[in-house]
Amino acid sequence: MKRLHIGIIVFFWALTSNSAFAVIVNSSLLNDFEDSSTHGWKYGGSAKSKPEIQPKVVQDNDGNRYLEVTSTGGKPGGRGPGSRMTFINETEWRGNYSTAGVGSIQARMKNMGADNLYMRVGFTTRTIEEWHFAASETYLELPADGQWYDMSFAIDKEHITPFFGSEAECCFTEWDFDEVVGGVNQLKFHNGKDAHFWAGERVSSVLGVDDIRVSSEVLQSISLSALSTGDVTTVPIPAAAWLFITGLLGVASISKKHSAQHFT
Repeated sequence: MKRLHIGIIVFFWALTSNSAFAVIVNSSLLNDFEDSSTHGWKYGGSAKSKPEIQPKVVQDNDGNRYLEVTSTGGKPGGRGPGSRMTFINETEWRGNYSTAGVGSIQARMKNMGADNLYMRVGFTTRTIEEWHFAASETYLELPADGQWYDMSFAIDKEHITPFFGSEAECCFTEWDFDEVVGGVNQLKFHNGKDAHFWAGERVSSVLGVDDIRVSSEVLQSISLSALSTGDVTTVPIPAAAWLFITGLLGVASISKKHSAQHFT
């Protein structure tokens, strides 16, 4: 019986260890929400007990589906479940980001709130006795204009800062980046201009999120997305092309003139 208990303990330790989910994250991973699934994205902490404030899939006027995340800003004094623009995934985004070739995590986001958001990406890696954390060293500022933006969060030693945490010593002693991304249990996005670390800052806002995906390119950037207008981008015609078009029109005019003279 003792051996059976030990076997059970080892089994559950394997389920929570760094290497147990090393095959989940992969280079083709994409959350586009077109199947109306949230793909496991949710609030963490105390907000887990409040299903009414969990992220949900909604549909644009053009039929595109995306994840809508709402933060309340909290009660007076800035407290309460869902008060921060922070949402996590503990299912599809587990695993070894190094072997999966993750250079950056990219997504489309639109800020439908009244204040700019300062978005960062972060990780949790858990072992039996310790919690290890990491987050973006710098934020990407998302304007409060209701437009879609292409966001790319670089995942490398320059852009991700790791932290160490346990029951005795929580959260701020730096540890190895490779250990962080080698066994991720939880991926998260959070708003934090000054809050580099895990939780982020309290804000009342609504955020649209779409096309969360893996890229092998190490890129930290934000740019206005084509989804903002739904129109094909207008490309200026070069001067040489205008000359060519003018020439064709001239040839056509001469040809028409000669044809008219031939039949008179």
